[in-house]
Amino acid sequence: LFPFCLCFIYSADLPKEMHADGYENVVNIDFSETVIINMTKMHPNMHWRVMDMRELGFEDSYFDVVIDKGSLDAIW
Repeated sequence: LFPFCLCFIYSADLPKEMHADGYENVVNIDFSETVIINMTKMHPNMHWRVMDMRELGFEDSYFDVVIDKGSLDAIW
């Protein structure tokens, strides 16, 4: 399982900082395909998904933690 989900990551440093700190089971999502393509090229050893945080494509309780990286600002 992936215990962490980072939402709306755009090109933030948080995913790579968490990975460097040993958090390898992290799924990073963003609704922008361009962002995910670019981040996948920059960090191919990490998990990246194009997805809308309002409709995560995972079963309930799949993640232990979901971190909102700016999504509230985007949907208000």
